[in-house]
Amino acid sequence: RMAAPPVFVTDPAGLYTPFGDRLVIDTTDNAAAYRTEKFRVGEEKTVTFLAQDPNSKDAIEVFILASPGIPRGMQVGSSECVPTNDMMCKTSDVQGAPAEFVSTSSSSCSRAKRSITWAPGPETAGQNFTVCAVARDDSVLCAREGGPAFATPEGWFGERHCVRIQVEDVVV
Repeated sequence: RMAAPPVFVTDPAGLYTPFGDRLVIDTTDNAAAYRTEKFRVGEEKTVTFLAQDPNSKDAIEVFILASPGIPRGMQVGSSECVPTNDMMCKTSDVQGAPAEFVSTSSSSCSRAKRSITWAPGPETAGQNFTVCAVARDDSVLCAREGGPAFATPEGWFGERHCVRIQVEDVVV
């Protein structure tokens, strides 16, 4: 059985998980991997983080991290299982390399998403925020002394991925 943590993925159109324009292998603490999303004061916008476990038997969950946190008023949806009947790509695949994930799975939740939704208030105009997510699978296979640092008794945490949010004022 393969053992690996979940990774953030996107659809071929790049609508899920806000990846940056540069090819990045591990997105954790790598600002080049993060896309800047422009939010306009008073207009609601949603960003969705999507993750998949390379082991189709593992179930995963996506979490929004308390550090750096979320801006006041931002709504965080629940982690939702996503059917695995559509092909997804990880960041290196978007650049033209072939996708590395199978499109079907024996787990009920080897792919999951979590969305953040926000309509910034006027007091946030011109400010920048960062929101980060991490996915964790339910595998304890590698949770042992000397094992990978992020493999825990609760499951294996994958890479951290963030989106930079730039708030623009209302255009009149």
